[in-house]
Amino acid sequence: MSILIITFNLRCDSARQDGDNHFTKRLPLIVEAIVSGQPDVMCLQEVTPTMLAALTQALPNYAFYGHSRGGDYLQDEANPIAIRTDRLNLHALDTCWLSPAPRQPASRHAQQSSCPRILTWVRLLDKPSGMVFTVVNTHLDHVSHQAKATGLAQALQCAADHRAEHRCPVFLAGDFNFPPDNPLAAMWAASACPMVDLTAGSGATYHGFGQAESPAKIDYILADAGTAQAHEFTLTTWQKSRDNRYLSDHVALCIDWGS
Repeated sequence: MSILIITFNLRCDSARQDGDNHFTKRLPLIVEAIVSGQPDVMCLQEVTPTMLAALTQALPNYAFYGHSRGGDYLQDEANPIAIRTDRLNLHALDTCWLSPAPRQPASRHAQQSSCPRILTWVRLLDKPSGMVFTVVNTHLDHVSHQAKATGLAQALQCAADHRAEHRCPVFLAGDFNFPPDNPLAAMWAASACPMVDLTAGSGATYHGFGQAESPAKIDYILADAGTAQAHEFTLTTWQKSRDNRYLSDHVALCIDWGS
């Protein structure tokens, strides 16, 4: 068994800010990387409706799950999870808001930026092996330390609930918007379902299209400790650029889940 799971902040389609690195100009490079790498599960962040439509059309072998963080479920950014339909079957899925009222659209914590934050999870069946596993994908607040803490706690509780109820491997991935030396990083080892960072050796993941003054690791893939100890995991990264154009302003982190 070998299952490839990636987390990838694609950078929203901001034409005025990104110039030659606007999403529409990066799309062929992104599709090329995905088709070449053939990830089985993709945890994506900052995906707008126009981006989702373009990706869905360009990648017919993938199904995309999860709605946007906006109040109407349609506008604004989403954290979709995409799966290879020839390899995986969907058992269940959900999207909720990181807030005191997770079922209230566009809800936020009191101490938070103006951006609502969400998590999306899927429970999947690997057809070749018959293994069931859960993947949780999120994008934590970029401003408020308190919102990061409460959002991460909610995501970790979601992972713990799945582990307890289904006794299956659980992964938590996404853009956490803080580096490994932040005190918040201690939360996953101390959670109800202790988790391990499978991407600890990745180096910086945010590079601002190669222009960041202080590149930093803010993207992660975690696994529950039992799964991390029982299986082999190999880490690789995607940071392709061509003609002064990058895949994104983030590096994609790729975990190969071996037997």
